[in-house]
Amino acid sequence: MMRNSATRQEGKRSDLNSFFAHKVCMNLDRRPERWARMKERFAKHKITDVVRFSAVDGERVSIPPGWQASAGAYGCLQSNLSIIQMAREARWPAVLIFDDDVVFDEDLDTRFPQFMAQLPRDWDMALESGHSDTCGRAINSWWLKESLPLVGREMDLIQSRTVLVIPHRDRTPERLGVRNLFHVMNGYARVLQGVTIAVVEQDEALSLASGLPAYCCDYIPIRDGGPLNRGMCFNEAVRRLGADKEFYVFVDRDIEAGWEVRANLRKCLHYDFVSPFDQLIDLTEEDTGKIIQGEQIDGSRYTARPRVEICAEFCTFTRAAFERVGGWDESGGHKSDDIQSRKARQMLSVFESPGWGYRLFSGDSEDSSIAGY
Repeated sequence: MMRNSATRQEGKRSDLNSFFAHKVCMNLDRRPERWARMKERFAKHKITDVVRFSAVDGERVSIPPGWQASAGAYGCLQSNLSIIQMAREARWPAVLIFDDDVVFDEDLDTRFPQFMAQLPRDWDMALESGHSDTCGRAINSWWLKESLPLVGREMDLIQSRTVLVIPHRDRTPERLGVRNLFHVMNGYARVLQGVTIAVVEQDEALSLASGLPAYCCDYIPIRDGGPLNRGMCFNEAVRRLGADKEFYVFVDRDIEAGWEVRANLRKCLHYDFVSPFDQLIDLTEEDTGKIIQGEQIDGSRYTARPRVEICAEFCTFTRAAFERVGGWDESGGHKSDDIQSRKARQMLSVFESPGWGYRLFSGDSEDSSIAGY
């Protein structure tokens, strides 16, 4: 991460040490091995005069009410703010901030001046995408580049005008699908405050009628034992709950998203349709269990896959756009997603987000096998 706290350095000072006279590395006191590793990496790439900053440990400080991200993210925020305040007080023209898990490109000496030459003269912050140790997941904070405000009165209004629909069926004895449902449902209620969340259960024997918390969702039963039909579930939820909403979010039950869903929702102010992920990571049963328990995982060992289609797994329509394409196709399975995606591309203005998402493990439940992911 790089932040320019004042003016941009002159282009002739193209090597890293000349460009950034002041360099700081955030490191938790309880992670001395990381600082030792970073010193080796700095030495390898001839990066000099890096000052260690004793990072704020989010696990050991009081988190303010209303904080919606992880404890680690709060500690990271406070650490960055402290470093920037220190730079301002010392009147540093710029400061380069390192996380203690950064991995340098082998061709850093060549690529760094090329990268810096691409930044505008008034640049303020540069942040690259990848696995975040703080968040325990892969992230791509693309909305920062577009300066999208994700909090405030306008965002609150957008969320109040949104319905998020989750189709559900779980016939496994372990009830992993129900476990995942409660987890993602609570997550969306936390990240998308004010959004109406609807769980549509389609099955011959309905199991959730009295088992969902009324404070965070609406329950829509469809007594139908045929193959899970996402289109039918989506259309029924829109029929019952969509009349006074302007934005419709359709999401598979096992998809977990983070803060970026707000950015994708905000994009609907300018697009008919938003596809919020470019890549997804299919989690193992073990790592899914850790996430459900609130533990962090090592997401860096996963290889992400491209999403199947723009209407598969997670997408957002404006109400006008959903009406224009005639609702959701009810052919079922892959065919329904393909038809819906083709209509969206042909008839609507589409924004395809470069973001990342996670698919939780749910066993051999019918809904997962039908989705085919």
